Amino acid sequence: MGIGWLGLWAQFVIYDFQELHPEELRCKSSLIYASHNNADLTFYKGYYYLAFRTAPTHFPSTKAELRIMRSQDLSIWVCDTSLCLGRDLREPRWLVWKDSLYLYFFVGSRSSWRFDSEGMVGAVRAMTGRWDTFHIGWAGWVPWRARSRDSIAYLSIYWGRNLYSLWHRAQVRLLQSVDGRRWHPITTPPQLSLPHATETDFWIEPDGHLWAITRSEGRGSYLSYAVHPESVWKATPLEYKYDSPLLFKVPDGLYLIARRHVLGEADRAPWFFPAILRRYYNLALYSLSRKRTALYRIDTLEREVVWIKDLPGWGDTAFPAIYPDSGQEFVLINYTSPLSGKDVWWIRGQLGRTILYKLRLRWQGR
Repeated sequence: MGIGWLGLWAQFVIYDFQELHPEELRCKSSLIYASHNNADLTFYKGYYYLAFRTAPTHFPSTKAELRIMRSQDLSIWVCDTSLCLGRDLREPRWLVWKDSLYLYFFVGSRSSWRFDSEGMVGAVRAMTGRWDTFHIGWAGWVPWRARSRDSIAYLSIYWGRNLYSLWHRAQVRLLQSVDGRRWHPITTPPQLSLPHATETDFWIEPDGHLWAITRSEGRGSYLSYAVHPESVWKATPLEYKYDSPLLFKVPDGLYLIARRHVLGEADRAPWFFPAILRRYYNLALYSLSRKRTALYRIDTLEREVVWIKDLPGWGDTAFPAIYPDSGQEFVLINYTSPLSGKDVWWIRGQLGRTILYKLRLRWQGR
């Protein structure tokens, strides 16, 4: 591990690696919890804004906080605010929209073992520096990525209740908004209703064409294409599972950062297992296996995802945030089990300490 990550491969260089210590990301009245994860990053009016979740463990907790930090140089961070609602809080997502800064997230249950969403909430930063929260609704749904194109903002969401049960009704939708507060589905039917489809990131090209990558719990993933966001999404099943997908674009194409399952294909159950048993076998094996954060390229011609290289991260890892400082250089913030520790199973990492780190990713192609 270690210095071997800080090299040149394909057309990317990693440099300026720095761990973000918990005491540097603390609000005055806040405790220092063991788990730091679920990060997102943006830039607004002279400051970088970092949102992340902190709690005793990765698992749902009524003690969970969403902390919002700001920095002018990505080195010295100041607490902007901290959100605590006595319930689990997850999936913070930034959107800079019409000269305003929005943050979206979901409010979970009080149970430590249920990831169910009780609804989505938004927060907007007022000119005074105060954060005003507002309820969006959509109980049971989980936000994943907010992006904008022309005069419309988009938000991908998925149905999050009973996620690991036999009666989970998988749906992925794309919502749209013109004011950042009220969100409506772009079509009456969902964009995807394929088995176990959940976390979905999407990218809309200048010509309107859309690409999307979707995690399928206990199964694999889907790579989708649409001529326009409102047209039918044509999904290609993939054998590998890409948790916490994050898409970004450089001049030579579309790239993905996501969690990598060290064992390989997501479906590793014995061939003679019935479908229900296969799924739970794969979910259990996934938790009891090692993970990485990895960089991939989206091959839009062959409709496949190509692994390039692992990034820093093991144990409990991979909920990345990225911001383009230019068309070829990106600031990446991610979380991982301590890199000075051992390469543990994912479930062991979820119960232990995790940290945030920052690095820069430079594309050197032409």
